[in-house]
This record gives sequence, structure tokens and C-alpha cells, in this order.
Amino acid sequence: MFVFDGANAVAKGGTDALRAKRRAAAAPEAEVELDDDILDKATAASLRASFAITSDLVSAVINALRARGYVYYVAPFEADGQLAMLSKRGLVDAIFTVDSDLVVLGCAKVYLKINYYTGDATLIDHDVLASYTLQGVSGDGLRFVCA
Repeated sequence: MFVFDGANAVAKGGTDALRAKRRAAAAPEAEVELDDDILDKATAASLRASFAITSDLVSAVINALRARGYVYYVAPFEADGQLAMLSKRGLVDAIFTVDSDLVVLGCAKVYLKINYYTGDATLIDHDVLASYTLQGVSGDGLRFVCA
């Protein structure tokens, strides 16, 4: 199952504008590095920083998923709430994301820091996290404080 962010949240307008500015600044650096014909970590980081996920790109991915019979949802705004609900109801086994907010929202298993070349990722397991304590505060308590 795939879950996509929906419309931009008005409250995040400043954040979205800042991200667009960072992408625009990173684009020329990525182009120069690509001209050198070397794809190292710095070049890959510049490419990621300059890449914008547009509505056209999301539509193309959704059309490809639909053509192959995959289940997908488009959230009204950010997908965090829908993903947390799907996880808490046991409707998904795990979530792959770049957004650590899903850990704070109590999702059962969240894979972060995905390496798309090797397939490696960092798994944050809610049950394991809940068993930790930090200076007398439980993992669930820390999650509550961060929320």
C-alpha cells in the first residue's frame, strides 16, 4: 500500500517556501557535479537536495501503481495521520519514510535512513523503543514529550 501527501497545509507555507529556496540553491551545484561525470555521495546529496516532488510526478507514480493494481491513498494534507492510523490498527506491517515524526506518532515499525543503493535502513520498532528508559523516563514517555 502506498500513501501520498495531499494538498499543502496552509500552516506550513513558510516551511514549504524555505524548502523550495534550498532546492533552488542546490540545483546548480548538482548540475556542475553531474557534468564532472562522478556520482559520489556529495553529488547524490546535492541531487536529493535539489529534487522537488511535483504534483505531475505524484500523478505519474499513482497512474503506474493503478496500472499494476497496487493499493494507494492520497491523504487530505500530510500523510502522517493516515499512516499512524493504519499502523495503530495493524493494517500495515511497517512504514518506510524519511519523516521521523511517525516514530513520535506511535507507529509500530518505521524504517528511516533508507539507502536506495544497498536496501539498508534503520528500523525503529515501537515495542523496543517503549522498553528503553532515559534518566527515568520511559520510551513511551519520551515519545509523549516529543509529540
